[in-house]
Parts: sequence; structure tokens; C-alpha cells
Amino acid sequence: MIYLDNNATTPLYSNVIDDAPSFLKEYWGNPSSSYRFGSRLKTIIEDSRETLTNLLCIPYESLVFTSGASEGVSTAISSVISADKSKRHIVSSNVEHSAVLNSLKILEKDGYEISFVKVDKNGLLNLNDVENSLRKDTCLACFMSANNETGVTFPINEISKICQKRGVFFLCDSSQSFLKQDFDVLKSGCDFAVFSGHKTHGPKGIGGLFVKKGAPFKALIVGGHQEQNRRGGTENAFGIWAWANAARAVSQGIVGKRSTTCKARDAFEGKILAGYQGAEINGNCNQRLCNTSNISFPGIENSAFLILLDQNGLLASSGSACLADSPEPSHVIKAMKGVEAANQSLRFSFSLETNEKEAGEAAAIVLRVANELSF
Repeated sequence: MIYLDNNATTPLYSNVIDDAPSFLKEYWGNPSSSYRFGSRLKTIIEDSRETLTNLLCIPYESLVFTSGASEGVSTAISSVISADKSKRHIVSSNVEHSAVLNSLKILEKDGYEISFVKVDKNGLLNLNDVENSLRKDTCLACFMSANNETGVTFPINEISKICQKRGVFFLCDSSQSFLKQDFDVLKSGCDFAVFSGHKTHGPKGIGGLFVKKGAPFKALIVGGHQEQNRRGGTENAFGIWAWANAARAVSQGIVGKRSTTCKARDAFEGKILAGYQGAEINGNCNQRLCNTSNISFPGIENSAFLILLDQNGLLASSGSACLADSPEPSHVIKAMKGVEAANQSLRFSFSLETNEKEAGEAAAIVLRVANELSF
């Protein structure tokens, strides 16, 4: 099997798999317990928080552990709209993840006005459009640091400066960026940023929310005193420990890993473009993540393409895994190039461990299947 759907989820890192049985056997107590058997988990949680905040370049106390990026998004949005109910306008882009888009659609039904800034055919934002979309009653702007389908990156630092100048809180969906690109959350100036453990070889069910000092905050999940009263419920100690350990391992030699991944992706794309007439990269090639390739194949329906690729041992996707059951084509490619292109496009997302040999094997499978389907 060749797995090229790492933007959907990544395999658990080997160091976590090796150590997980002993951890689960020994550390199964409740971190909030007063006796040492349980409370020693509190130390593990805080050590893991330190590991992750160091990797993210954010203050230790600014990271709230969540069940994932979706919970982080909901928490941040809820916190902002609760802080000032007189402002009922929110700005975002039309290519955001469904965790953001669907949250905003619910608010629309409650009377909020949402402005969606459009991207161009290469998936890029116009900063003038972003600034012009902000109003006196705008309470929040939501933009992703990197698109999960095309890998195209947004100018987060510049967007943040615009929001600060206009007095608008800024939520950045950083789910795909962590470890794949240099992104200093604190220097970016965003008020909130969300992360997902299973995008960086950690387990599912764990994520993080960065909350800038001074930003409004209201707990979404109310219960006990956990996370300094910011997120109730017994902590997912195993998930926190596993994510921190996986992230630490992945970060070793990260510059070299990104370079290798980029070369593998470029070699893959080169063979595809040379071997299938009319194939086209979706998204700006100079402003995207090192691991992501979205390609349109004119004349081929992506649903049939994916089935045959699966049968040939190659796993890819037509877009976000969160929308895989939807009959609608990718809203991202649709926004960039229209419905036809969206129905003929596939996403290939590499691991930071993928090499050129594996990329070459993957390209050969893609071309074989594509040329079979085109006749």
C-alpha cells in the first residue's frame, strides 16, 4: 500500500506505538486524583504541554488541550461572540475547512452576517479584499494558514496586522501547518490558533487551542477544574503524551525532511504532468506546503479514479476527509476553477517520511490508471 492521504490523517509514529502498551498499562489513573498514582499523570501532561509549546513557539500557559481542531474552532468562535454581542459580522474565506464553514453557517441562521472573501484561480487571497471586507461591526476573522486540499498558504502575518489595525479578533486554522512549514504563531499576531494531533503522527482525539494573552475566552465544555478551568472533563492523558512524543520525534531534522518531501512531491508531479496530457496542478506552486499536490485530470471522473487507485494499492482523496461522504465536489477547487475541475481533481498528500522512490512508484500507478480511464 502507498498512502498519499496524509492531510486526512497520519499514521501513529513508531516511537509512540512502541511505548504505548507500557504507558497504558502503567499510567491509567485519573490526573485529578490526590494520590500519587493518579496525580503523577499531571506531571506527564504538563511536560507534554511544555514540549508542544516549545515546538509551536508559544507561551506555556497559552495552550489548551482539546479533542481536536474542530473543538478548538468552536471554542474560539464562541469565546469571541460571547465577549461582545453587539458585533454580529464575521469574515472568512470561501475555501476554509468545514469545521469553520459549518460553524459560521450555524451563526448565519442565528442572525450573524458572514462575508466570505473569494480566492483566485490559484487559491490565493487578495489582502485588499480581506481589509475591505472588515466593518465596524466585525468581531472575528477566520483564515487558515494552509489549505488542507491544495496546500496553498495564506499570508497570516499580514492578515493579522490588518485585523489588529481594525480591532478585529483573528482565528487561524493551523491544522495543516504544524511541522510542515515555519510558522511562528506568536509572531504572527493571531489571537487564536488551532491544531490537530493526528495531522502530525499523533493519535486522533487530541488537539490544541492557542489563546493569546488578553484574548476573550469562554469555556465550551464546562465540568471540573481541568486545563485551568478552560476545558472541563478528565484529560486525555494518553493522547496528550502520544501527540507530544510524536511531534518531538517528527521535529528531529525537520528541515531535511521537508526538503526530501518537497523533492518527492515535485518528482511525482513532474511524471504526472509529462505522462498525462492536460493534467494541471491546482494551486499556486510557489506558495504551498511541501507535502501537498492537487492535480486535475481532464476527462476523468475522480470518483471512479479513486476506486481504481485503491484497487491498485494507492490511497488518495478528492478533497477533505470530513466531506468524503458528500456527493458535492470539492468546494475548494470549485471556488478556484469551477465544478468541472472539482469533479476531475485528486489530492495527493505526502508524509514527511515519503521518499522519491515511493513517489515514483505512486506516479506510475496514477498514470497507468489515468490512461486506462481516458480511453
